[in-house]
Amino acid sequence: MVITRKKVLLPIGTCTITNGPAKYDFQASLFDKKTVQFSINTSTLISTMDIGEKFNVDICLAGKEDGSAESWIGTMLISSLDGKVSEERTFYYDTRRRKGTIMEAGRVWKLSEKE
Repeated sequence: MVITRKKVLLPIGTCTITNGPAKYDFQASLFDKKTVQFSINTSTLISTMDIGEKFNVDICLAGKEDGSAESWIGTMLISSLDGKVSEERTFYYDTRRRKGTIMEAGRVWKLSEKE
């Protein structure tokens, strides 16, 4: 038996969303299960440039972060462009600026649907 290391898309810890979808596409991903693309900076170096790798994202669960209806928190399923590797992460996303932060799922807060 050969034990190999599990391939992960994003590094452990937080990553920066450098470019994401507009509010309409973000909501279409949540309600209509449309796949959208996010550019995510996977480097551990802090950069002022808006660079990042592209990933396919399906929004699983989201809620308003504040009363502006532009800031969102939730969980997303991030997949490689070829669709071979995917992982679930927790996120904060601002549709006005199209930027945000991705954290490890379940490490920051626990999200659940209303019972």
